[in-house]
Amino acid sequence: MAPVRCTRSATVTTTAALSLSLVFSSQNALAQQATAALDEAPAQPATAPSSNTANVSATQERGANDTARYALRYSVAIDVPITAVGALAWLIPELAKSSLTGPSCRWCERNPDATRAVNGLDTAVRDGLRWSSTGTAAIISDVIGYGLAPASAIGLTILAGRVQGGGRERDLWPLWDSLIIVETSVLAMDLNQLVKFIALRERPRYQFAPESERAAMVPPGDEILSFFSGHTTFTFALATSAGMVSSMRGYRLAPLVWGVGLGLATSAAYLRIAADRHYFTDVLTGVFVGAGMGVLLPWLAHRPLAPYGLRVGAAPIANGAGVSLSGFL
Repeated sequence: MAPVRCTRSATVTTTAALSLSLVFSSQNALAQQATAALDEAPAQPATAPSSNTANVSATQERGANDTARYALRYSVAIDVPITAVGALAWLIPELAKSSLTGPSCRWCERNPDATRAVNGLDTAVRDGLRWSSTGTAAIISDVIGYGLAPASAIGLTILAGRVQGGGRERDLWPLWDSLIIVETSVLAMDLNQLVKFIALRERPRYQFAPESERAAMVPPGDEILSFFSGHTTFTFALATSAGMVSSMRGYRLAPLVWGVGLGLATSAAYLRIAADRHYFTDVLTGVFVGAGMGVLLPWLAHRPLAPYGLRVGAAPIANGAGVSLSGFL
């Protein structure tokens, strides 16, 4: 390689191209098999095929390559028990929350003289977004959170897989896609519930209720499980995990999965404030936790078998150096 000379103006000149490549890829056997499937070239026929035969062969080859490239990691022996145990770990405390919460709040937001001490941000957002008919907002949020959001996340992901096609190898993909979405959402709700029982924050409708109504809620149970919003956590975990699975699969309808899911999740988050069930900080935390787990868990545990990499290249240009970036981690 010819020597590189640097001047004060930071102009780099050289007679040979410089290149730098950083590749991060999986080392497990499944990933190596997927890579081999991608690199495998079809044998050349002894005679020139007809145009129809060549088109069919090319289509089959692309389908096989796509199947290998977009196959995700999963293990029935691991993911199914994790999902089942996680669901039970959420359900049992949920049914017994009235006895588990105890007689009073831990995050009470009260001054020593018993006056309210809710922060200004939560108070202002509550005053601005709370509906006069809080019960209606609560019902709509339940319909979205426990009905429309899970139905759209799983249903649209299955639809995206069917529209994509790809042959028998992909027939079971909707089942594994659904398992990944459910597993991620269950684990997000487990974390949500754990924090709720630790924080024991009063819900705004309980915090601002007249003393006569508060006295009737003994033990308060669900009324001191405000932080952080379970509806928001659940819907954002569903939306982002479904979007991640669809994107990692290479589905053409992935933007639709993302758009509908995030739209429903945002609506649910808003309605929990309108229903006076949560403060803004409860909902905002639910957004970050749900979306964070919805993106990270599918990628860390179920990313495609075929190795993806980040490649960085550097080469001299007329008045300096050029850098190129391709691929993703």
